[in-house]
Amino acid sequence: MRLEAETAGRFREEFVAAVRHELKTPLNAILGFTEVLLQGVDGPLDETQREDVEAIRSAGVYLQELVEAVLSEWVPSQETPQLLEPIDIGALVREVARLLEGQLPQGVVEMRCEVDPTTPSPYADGRRLRQVLINLGTNAIRATREGFIALEAAPHEDGVRLTVRDSGPGIPETDIPRLFEEFSQAGSRESRRGGTGLGLALTRDLVEWHGGRIDV
Repeated sequence: MRLEAETAGRFREEFVAAVRHELKTPLNAILGFTEVLLQGVDGPLDETQREDVEAIRSAGVYLQELVEAVLSEWVPSQETPQLLEPIDIGALVREVARLLEGQLPQGVVEMRCEVDPTTPSPYADGRRLRQVLINLGTNAIRATREGFIALEAAPHEDGVRLTVRDSGPGIPETDIPRLFEEFSQAGSRESRRGGTGLGLALTRDLVEWHGGRIDV
């Protein structure tokens, strides 16, 4: 049994190392070429082009961090987060809105970003808080065929309330109790557009990991 466990452990380490290499190589190329473009090596960029390339870079950096987190077998727990720092909520919400905007059908769904200027800067793990907003925003994109998606931030009691709203068909009340369960996909068949059903369960864990709560 011990030999089998050691063999399985080595196989797992080798597999993770191989996957890390296969994923990071193209990611590094994407990030490298975005830097080339931003430095103007192939010619100057206008303002719109620069914003687009910066959005690609931000998405690439986020994906790189996410890959590393998954391959490091990180699992959210109820322990107090250790990577806490003051987070500029306005900047974070605007960054995520920019990332998500590139996934929207142009001229059909509008991305809105509303940040109350009095919103405080909470101590949080910025990468994981970004993941929460991206997960919720991605879920909203899947459910919204036209109208709008809004990311909002405002003061709430002794902290911050982050809200993701959309003009989609909504979630049936009967589905809400199991919405944040693993592999659960709420809504009608027409409103389900991909996804594993793990995103909202992970989002719930991340929010609770920060001592917060999530509801619909």
